[in-house]
Amino acid sequence: MSTFLFCPFWASVLTIAMYTLTLEQLRVTTDNGGVKGVLLKAYGGSFFVEIETRTGNAVLSKARSTQPRSFANPIQAMRVLRELGIACGRFDLTQYDPNQRDMSRTRPDRARAMKAIHAAASAKLQDKKNSKPKQIQLDLLD
Repeated sequence: MSTFLFCPFWASVLTIAMYTLTLEQLRVTTDNGGVKGVLLKAYGGSFFVEIETRTGNAVLSKARSTQPRSFANPIQAMRVLRELGIACGRFDLTQYDPNQRDMSRTRPDRARAMKAIHAAASAKLQDKKNSKPKQIQLDLLD
């Protein structure tokens, strides 16, 4: 386990001291049988993974910080857990509020750029299909 978690966001949600685990630390803990259970907990419009280990409770954190890793989509959190070999767990939706979803995660600028790239690639592919192969005339010498 890494550092003690002090985050005003989590301080209002959790009443016990928690530690943070990165995804890699959670993988090692899971492989060594250290995970007793997991809880997918909603707060506002985000979902967080709380882990019960043999040595205490922890929260899944971002790779390079002690900030809790949040998921906008609970299915993505479940995919991460399943890939780690964690197939059973609990969930708590008592504080879920879809109106509080973090809209800063959306990237309309990147969406527009990707649509333009796809449109250009599609047009280029269509041009290739519509163009006739060039005729090459060979003069045979006697």
